[in-house]
Amino acid sequence: MTGAFYSQNLAEGASITAMKRPFYFLAEPLVGRRLLQPQDLDPSKVKRVLVVRQHDQLGDFLLSTPLFPALKARFPGCHLGVLVRGYFAQLLEGHPDVDETLVWKPSGGWNMKKVREFWASLRSSWDLVIVPNTVSHSLTSDLLARLTRSPWVLGSSHRVFPGAKRNFLYDLEAPYRKGDRHQTDRNLDILAPLGVGSADRSPRMTLTSEEMDQAQKTLALLGLDLDRPAVGLHLGAGKKENRWPLGRFAELAEIIRSRGAQVVVTWGLGEGDLARRFQSLDPGPTVVAGAPAIRPLAAIFKALTAVVVNDTGMLHLAAAVGTPLVGVFGPTDPVEWLPIGEKFLAVRGPENSVSLAKARDVAKKLVGLLPVKSNAE
Repeated sequence: MTGAFYSQNLAEGASITAMKRPFYFLAEPLVGRRLLQPQDLDPSKVKRVLVVRQHDQLGDFLLSTPLFPALKARFPGCHLGVLVRGYFAQLLEGHPDVDETLVWKPSGGWNMKKVREFWASLRSSWDLVIVPNTVSHSLTSDLLARLTRSPWVLGSSHRVFPGAKRNFLYDLEAPYRKGDRHQTDRNLDILAPLGVGSADRSPRMTLTSEEMDQAQKTLALLGLDLDRPAVGLHLGAGKKENRWPLGRFAELAEIIRSRGAQVVVTWGLGEGDLARRFQSLDPGPTVVAGAPAIRPLAAIFKALTAVVVNDTGMLHLAAAVGTPLVGVFGPTDPVEWLPIGEKFLAVRGPENSVSLAKARDVAKKLVGLLPVKSNAE
């Protein structure tokens, strides 16, 4: 995307914000909720909890998944629902802490049956609704939370709508902690009024044994030796400024093979040109896994020894299935966005430029994740 495109988007966003300001100013006294105190909430009466996270991107969503086990621990035996967009729903399939998934804007669009089912689920007596708004604040999410008729809606006090005095659709507000803070912790901060302290901060999605078996079969058919270490290189990223140069990926592929490991290449939908250019730069033997759908791609990541990936949603997808990884960062700060875990490492290019990150620096991080050793560097 070009700088002109971003400038246009920013200008349009500013215009939309200016148009909404009078709406927020008028809506707050009309529909604003009275701010309640955390001690007024009786935890023993919280049997049904809904998390509304239909906004933001793939990585943002996966960094919010630690909320689910934290809520299950705080309200043992509760029925936990999560409201997501159709694209995210597949990430929750088989999740051990999620009892119900409500889909807003389902894949394939709405029909009368989907509308009725969604409305029935939305209005099914939720005792507590939580809106984790960290990177952005979605009016749609707030309105959906209010439409549940829950007596308790909790969100952050941060990112107040322009023209409003507070986030007036919430009954409970979580204080915003200033300073540098990981996005996972930003999500968990919203649970602080509920008495949630320390929690598992690792992102998580669950794969079936059938999905993992299919990934191994697919890789074997493509020429992968399943008994040898294999490193995935995910070439793409939605933001061009987050893409590590393909030449650096090719340099890294040579180093990986010199250490006795195999190279598996993947990319995103619509990024086939990246694959063709990479293959012209890398003459070595490579297993080309292509651009699978999101769950098959997660299963492929799970089958690999480690992954090297740009700062993109696929970074968080690999972390969510527990695959060791090195993320290559540029404009975005890994202190805030690298998934939390000892197996998840980062290299950030000098001057916050991903194009300046060196292959040898990524290789040094990667070596610690591989079970093979060599004198080659």
